Amino acid sequence: MEYKRLGKSGLHVSQICAGTMEFGEGTTAQTATRIVSMAREAGINFIDTADVNTQGKSERIIGSLIRKDRDWWVVGTKVGNSMRPDINSQGLNRKWLLQAVDDSLSRLATDYIDIYYLDIDDENTRIHEVICTLGELIRCGKIRYWGISNFSAWRIAEIIRVCRECNIPQPVAGQPCYNAVTRTAEQEYLPVCAYFGI
Repeated sequence: MEYKRLGKSGLHVSQICAGTMEFGEGTTAQTATRIVSMAREAGINFIDTADVNTQGKSERIIGSLIRKDRDWWVVGTKVGNSMRPDINSQGLNRKWLLQAVDDSLSRLATDYIDIYYLDIDDENTRIHEVICTLGELIRCGKIRYWGISNFSAWRIAEIIRVCRECNIPQPVAGQPCYNAVTRTAEQEYLPVCAYFGI
């Protein structure tokens, strides 16, 4: 397996990331166990999920499967989508970020998340509030790094500006919608990430 440095961080991840979006629904716990075991044997150290994936089941399954070998794994999960019916249990407001990270840590049965992705661009919350809260989560050790998903290129540039202004570590990873059919990320998303070392 080949490993690459993630963004400008010192963190090294396998070139292949184990995606677990269907763990707990389309993928049974038994099949998930085989997938994670095969990934580990192949040298994959990067595993990705989101709090909203199968309403937390994916995080729970991953937590149980990587517990005995936690230090090997670079675990990424996401925040931002609605997990509860109340208005403040979604988005990127400080209240929800602080609650959601604790919920994810509990489901993953770990003390820290390696990469905490913002899964949506919450236009109702000032980006300063979001970034300052992420800075606090890094300082208290709940997350090690953070990333972005589903953001436009101009918002990524704005995020970097605010990170520099507030002296908070910038995102190390980006996760755009990108595949053989959907290639719009090539126009602005990938170039802006390359420029800023994401």
